[in-house]
Amino acid sequence: MTPGDKLTEAQLNRLCRVWQRRCPALFGGWTVAVRVCGVPTSADACVKKYPDRDHAEIHISPRATEDREVLLLHELAHLNLDPLWESDKEEDRELLVWLVARALQSLRPSRVGRTKQMPKRFDNLRKQGAKVRTVTKGPNKGRLIAVKGRGKSAKVALGHKRGK
Repeated sequence: MTPGDKLTEAQLNRLCRVWQRRCPALFGGWTVAVRVCGVPTSADACVKKYPDRDHAEIHISPRATEDREVLLLHELAHLNLDPLWESDKEEDRELLVWLVARALQSLRPSRVGRTKQMPKRFDNLRKQGAKVRTVTKGPNKGRLIAVKGRGKSAKVALGHKRGK
C-alpha cells in the first residue's frame, strides 16, 4: 500500500491546493473541488470542467485501484494539458498525463500540508504582520523568530528550525 491509497476527501482537497501552489504553471487557474464518489465511467477517476467559471470537479472512485494521490495529479494535469494535444489518439493523451502524474508524485511533500506545525503564538504573530527572521547567534541559532513592534513593547515568538 502506498501513502496516497486511503486519503480522505478532506485530505485530497488540501493536497490539491498544495499541488496547485507548488506547480501553478501546470495546475493553476482553476478552482478545484475533489470528491470521493462514484465515477460514471469504468475509470478510477474523472474530471468535470466548467471553463466559463474556471471551476473543475475531480471525482475519485472509493473503489479505485490506483493510488488516490496519483489519480488526483492525473486529473489535475488534464485541466491544462488537454487543450494542448495535437494527437487525436486517446491512448497518447492518457500516456502523457500518466507520465506527468507519476513524475509529480516523486516530488510529493512528506505529509499533506505543512511538514512541522509551528507554535500557535508564532503563527498568530506572523498573521498579524510580524517580521520573520532566522536567529544567527546563540543557543537558538537556526530557529525562526517572529518579531512585532519595537523595544519593551515588542512581541516575540520562536518557531522551529527552518527546513532544508
